[in-house]
Amino acid sequence: MFKRTFIIILVCFAFLLFSCSSNNEIQDQNTNEDIIKVEKFELVVVDNWNLLKYPLKKEYEVGSLVEVYLLNKPGQTVGIKINDEIYDSTDLTNSSDYKKVTFTMPDEDTILYTHLNGYIVNVCNNNKHQYKIAKNDTASVLKDSIIFSCINCGHEKEFKQSNINTNANFTFFPENRSSFHNIELKKAYEAYMEIRNWDLSRYGTYEIFNYISEDIYNKYNMDLFEVYYEEISYYFIKHYDDLYMLSLSYLNHDNYNFINHVGVTDMNNDGYIEIFTAINSFKDRVNYYYCSSYVKVIDTKLKSDIEIIDSNNINYFKENENGIISIYDTNGIVPLSEDLHDGILDKKYYDLATNLYDVPIINNANYEFKEKNVKASCDLFEVEMNIEDALIEFPYIFSSSYLRPYFIINAKIKTKYLGEVTVSFVNEDFTIESEGVFVPLGITESGNLNNFVIEKKYKYNEDLNIVNENGIYDLVITYEVKKLNIKESIIIEDFLNLSWK
Repeated sequence: MFKRTFIIILVCFAFLLFSCSSNNEIQDQNTNEDIIKVEKFELVVVDNWNLLKYPLKKEYEVGSLVEVYLLNKPGQTVGIKINDEIYDSTDLTNSSDYKKVTFTMPDEDTILYTHLNGYIVNVCNNNKHQYKIAKNDTASVLKDSIIFSCINCGHEKEFKQSNINTNANFTFFPENRSSFHNIELKKAYEAYMEIRNWDLSRYGTYEIFNYISEDIYNKYNMDLFEVYYEEISYYFIKHYDDLYMLSLSYLNHDNYNFINHVGVTDMNNDGYIEIFTAINSFKDRVNYYYCSSYVKVIDTKLKSDIEIIDSNNINYFKENENGIISIYDTNGIVPLSEDLHDGILDKKYYDLATNLYDVPIINNANYEFKEKNVKASCDLFEVEMNIEDALIEFPYIFSSSYLRPYFIINAKIKTKYLGEVTVSFVNEDFTIESEGVFVPLGITESGNLNNFVIEKKYKYNEDLNIVNENGIYDLVITYEVKKLNIKESIIIEDFLNLSWK
């Protein structure tokens, strides 16, 4: 009897175990089905405005309600942007410090941007971006393109580097002083001074020292010379019949002055050489050490130049890893007077110039104006303008240069009121404004309804800090008399076509 009862108990126990096991499998299966149904996706947060009050999780379940708390900006709209859809925040009754936005998590990996007044990035004033090299540092400029990124808003700009020619590269040091071509150089120098109405006799008599070898002259038709007075010196390059002064002005003999290096290239492959020169002026002034290097880059096609100043260094020209002649400096190592003899510095400083100071970037901007001379009028004023655009074609842009490729507008405005004139190029996305207004107000009375004639110059730069965007621009000439609350504009549509070659 006991045995039969025991067997029955075992059978019942086994049945219970089987039932539990089956129920657990069914429950596990249901759970697995639930896990499959509730997927999670990644949420990437881009908070350019630093608005987030609390951090968000890295992933959320599809269909779940996500709450985003943002700092309040009085008088401005804050919110988020997801998949091109903007969600504005709602006020929280219990807080004036922050606001809340909610959204439903999509069934895909998602990027969430915070926005301020509808913008997801810090839009630069007047759309003038402040660029720096983004994806390639200066030491490794690629031959096909360079990417620059705005340090304020992240906007990127690509500079194409096409048709780079390094076959013409050549660098050399100045030779010992000589009287080579003295008569020709004296005539060229005096003609240069006469054109500029500079007084030749102000500093007394002078000598000319040439620092070029006959071989280099025969190769490039180039002289490299110093005009030496008792107290000052001028430094020049003569290329064929064109003379270029290599310093901003004369260099005083209170300092030690010398030409340290010259480079020749045709990087833009236009068949005309570009000449790089570097001269230096230094002296131990007891309380501080003065050392300035003046770099000039000359384009022999345009017959124009740009200048770069590097303080507390000596500059030399070397090829970077891509074969582009670039500007190197001695990284704070300054010259000593005992290393300078008859205007020639010891060449050991060339080996010390290992710091890459700047790399030339080909200027591929192409400015096409509808016309170079403009006459237009409206009820408030009449305007006559002409455009000088040759220097906007300078072949190179340097990040360290204070003189960049530019064009100038000369404007003459006739009006019966005395006011302010602005000349801009405008399209939907970008505005090109002048760097500044040159030439003070020139005002005359004409004796009719147009009582005043005002003349001004406007300068517009192309450089790596204010990069003008591709596009077609309207010319907008605005005249304003604030004290009379009068303002009117003349708009000439599709006046400028700016493209990158």
